[in-house]
Amino acid sequence: MIDEPMTERLLPAMAELVTPMAGVATVMAGLLATVFLVAASVKLAAPTTTATQFERLGVPIPAVAARIVPAVELVLVPVLFIAPRAGAAASLVLLTAFTVVIVGAVRAGIDVSCGCLGSVSQEPVSPATVARNLVLVAMALAALPAPAPVIPDLAATVTATVLVLGAALIVQLLALQQRIGRVWSVELPGEAGLGPETPSGGNR
Repeated sequence: MIDEPMTERLLPAMAELVTPMAGVATVMAGLLATVFLVAASVKLAAPTTTATQFERLGVPIPAVAARIVPAVELVLVPVLFIAPRAGAAASLVLLTAFTVVIVGAVRAGIDVSCGCLGSVSQEPVSPATVARNLVLVAMALAALPAPAPVIPDLAATVTATVLVLGAALIVQLLALQQRIGRVWSVELPGEAGLGPETPSGGNR
C-alpha cells in the first residue's frame, strides 16, 4: 500500500515543480511564434530570392517550397498560442527538417544562405547556422509541456528569456569566430610568397 502521508507530501511538491515548467514552456512557445512570424514575413516579401536559396540548398520544388514553408510558419504562429503543445510538436518536425537540410549543405560545402530569413540574411550556411537551428529545436522541445494557454509568471518569463539569450550569445560567438577565421584566411595583395627572410651572408 502507498503511504498516504507521503503521497500527500509528494503531490504538492510535484505541482510546485510542474507549474514553473509549464510557464517556461508557454514562454518558449511564444518566442517560437515570434521567430516564425518574422521568418515567414521576410520569405513572403522576397519569394524569388527565397526560391533561389532553397534551390541551391537542394530543397525539392524550390518555387513551391518558397510559398508553402512561410505559409506553414504563419499557421504555426496562432497555433503556438492557442494550442501550444500541438504547435510545439509541429514546430519540432519543421525545424528538424530545416536542420537536416542545412547540415547537408554544410557538409557539401555549399556557399549559400539558409533562406531562413529570405533576403535579410545573406550569411552562408555554417556550423553556426546548424547551432542556431539546434537552439530552435531545443526551444520546440522545451515548449512541448506547455498546457492550455496560460499567462506565465515573471519567474518563468525571466528563466526562458535568459536561457534563449544565453544560447543565442553562444551561437553569435561561434559565428564571429568563423567570420574572423575567414578574414585571416584571405591573402592580401603582396602577401604571396612572403615568409621569414633567410640570411644571405651567414652570422656575423
